[in-house]
Amino acid sequence: MRESLPRVVDRGKRSQFGKAEAPDDFWFELVLNGVGGRTIAEAQQNMSLVEARQWAGYMRRHGGLNIAERVEQAAALICATGAQLMGNKGIKVADFIPNRESDDELKVATPQDFMRVIMGSKASFDASRAKR
Repeated sequence: MRESLPRVVDRGKRSQFGKAEAPDDFWFELVLNGVGGRTIAEAQQNMSLVEARQWAGYMRRHGGLNIAERVEQAAALICATGAQLMGNKGIKVADFIPNRESDDELKVATPQDFMRVIMGSKASFDASRAKR
């Protein structure tokens, strides 16, 4: 019989994946991506402690299994690079990634907010070209 990981009530961060108790989010991500079973209970029953730790190590090294988050990271990298090329040197990739762990409601950007960012980038780009 396979040894399974015990369930944990509190939500941990990814840094805790190496421990014997994996956070619920770990199991959610595995099951949502078809690993271990169709439910968390199935995955915990079907997966050995060794295999769960291997998955945790993989996710720690390569990031989560969620394809949507990977697409968001790629889009954020493109947006940040574009903004930096247009003169906004203080922009970071993290500025374009939504913060899902915040309890605050996300502010929805208005078209005016979007244009303010674009026009600020354009003004910085025009100023840098004028200096050449």
